[in-house]
Amino acid sequence: MDNLIGAQIVDFWSDGRGTNFALAVMNRERTIWIYSELLRANRETINNLVNMSAAQRNTLEGFSRYQLAAVFADMNVSYGTVLSVLGAPVHGLQRGEDFRREAQEIRGAIPIGINVRNDRDGRIRDAFAGAFSDLGFRIGGTGSRYVLDVDISVTLDQRFSAHHDAWLTWAYKTLRAELRDARTGTVLLPYTVREREGHVSRTGAEDWVFRSAVETIGREYRNMLSDYLASLVPGR
Repeated sequence: MDNLIGAQIVDFWSDGRGTNFALAVMNRERTIWIYSELLRANRETINNLVNMSAAQRNTLEGFSRYQLAAVFADMNVSYGTVLSVLGAPVHGLQRGEDFRREAQEIRGAIPIGINVRNDRDGRIRDAFAGAFSDLGFRIGGTGSRYVLDVDISVTLDQRFSAHHDAWLTWAYKTLRAELRDARTGTVLLPYTVREREGHVSRTGAEDWVFRSAVETIGREYRNMLSDYLASLVPGR
């Protein structure tokens, strides 16, 4: 009942020993019409998603469109199976894997450049690179259309802590990251993190604030990037 549209429960009973029964029936003609309409609507959506110019295809939007087209294609395969069982086989269905392969090709054609100012041992760059890699993107060098520009500023302040009975150095970090389309100069996805960490030494405070930044990026940025990619798909 959770997976079949058009089924109706017409009777139910118990054998008196703890086993319950239900009888479901489907109107064949009505169900064929319902699933045929679902399949037709999904095909139309798929065509709208992948109908774009070559220039549009190799973009983040193009990648997202093919990813969503794969979801609708998977749905159509299941609808086609039901129609086949009902005696109305469907021909020419495209598989979701076909569109995922296209999306993978697009992803490979648009590597992401990452530039980080004031990094420490490449830790911030690696954290952002991991977020993109988790979504299947490769990190490119110079000349990438999509570039993540990151700037980190750290200021230090030494204060006496009565709780610790010692002087502590506090490191205040502001991290700003902007995913840009280098061709248009448009900022696609801004991201800002502000954090503070304290330590008895200057080096320790700076180290802790960078550790904290790496953890925050790992926790937040991948999901933020995934949500952004999903937002690129035009509404039906």
